[in-house]
Amino acid sequence: MTINPQIFKSYDVRGVYPADFNEEIAKKIVKAYIKLYKPQKVVLGRDVRESGESLHQVSLASFLEAGVDVIDIGIVSTDMFYFAVGQLPVDGGITISASHNPREWNGMNFCKKGAEPISSETGLFDIRDLVIKNDVNVESENKGSVEKKDISEDFLRRVASFIDLTLNPLLPQNRKEFLDLLRSEKADLGVSWDGDGDRCFFADETATFIEGYFITALLATEVLKKHPGAKIIIDPRLVWATQEAIINAGGTPVICKPGMTIIADRMKKERAVFGGEMSSHFYFKENYNRDNGMIPLFLILEMLSKYNTTLSQLVAPYTSKYFISGELNFETE
Repeated sequence: MTINPQIFKSYDVRGVYPADFNEEIAKKIVKAYIKLYKPQKVVLGRDVRESGESLHQVSLASFLEAGVDVIDIGIVSTDMFYFAVGQLPVDGGITISASHNPREWNGMNFCKKGAEPISSETGLFDIRDLVIKNDVNVESENKGSVEKKDISEDFLRRVASFIDLTLNPLLPQNRKEFLDLLRSEKADLGVSWDGDGDRCFFADETATFIEGYFITALLATEVLKKHPGAKIIIDPRLVWATQEAIINAGGTPVICKPGMTIIADRMKKERAVFGGEMSSHFYFKENYNRDNGMIPLFLILEMLSKYNTTLSQLVAPYTSKYFISGELNFETE
C-alpha cells in the first residue's frame, strides 16, 4: 500500500477519505502510535463525520489486538477529547477528526498522558516514519479491554467551574445566516462554533461579528483579575489591542508563533494562564493548556451579567481604536 506522507501535518493527520486516509492507514497509524509510546490504556473518540464510524471501529480493534485497554468516549468535540485524556487515568489518546476540513476529509489528533500534544516536532513524524516503513508490529498475546464512557456531564461541570455559578466562524460567507438570525431575534448575544467545537465566535447585540483578536483582549483582562500579574500568550499577527489590554490589566504579554501544539507547549513552558489566537482558538491553563470552545462563552456571559453591559460596550475600547482587515490568504505556486 502506498501512503501519502503529506497527510502527516504539523499537528495532526488529515487526508481525503478514502483516497489518502482510510481504514488500513488508520490501523497502521494506531499501531505506530502504540509502538512508539507503549500505552497501557488510552482514550478513543471521534467527530461526526460519516467515515468516522468505520475508522473508529478499526482503531478500537487495533488497540485491543495490541493488548491496550481503551476508554471509548464516542462522538465528542476536540476539547472534550483533550479533557478526557487529561482527566482520566490513561497514557494518551486518539480522536478521529479532520477539524474544520470539508466533510470528505478525515484524520487523527493525538495526545500523550495529561493531554500533552503530539506534533511534528514531538513525535508525529516518528509515527509517520514507522507507518511508511511498515514497522508497526505490535502483536500481543493478551487482548485489551474496552470501556464505553459518556464524559459529557463531567466535561460540562469542568467548563462551568471556570466561572462563579449561583445555581452556565472565521469565513465571512459562513456568517450570514447566523447574523441574520441574530438580527431577526433581536438577541443580546450571538455565539457559534466551528465543525469540531474547539473554536468559539461571537457577535454583539447589533449583529456585528467580533474578531477573535478583540475577544482575546477582552478575555485576557478578565482572566487577569483572577490571576494577577500572570503571563498571557498572544498571536504575533495582531498585537496592539492584546498587548495594551494585558499590560493595562497588570499582566505580561508573551508573543508566540500560532498553532495549537506550539501554543500549548509555550503555555506550559511560560506557566501562562491564558492564550488566544486571531483564529478564535482560546487556551486555558486549567484546561491542560489546550484550547476550548465552551469556556469563552461562559466567561463572556459572566461578564455581561456582572457588569450589566453589552458585548459591543465591552470591546469598544479596542474596536474603536484598532483596525483589523481580517485574515488575508494568498495562493502561490
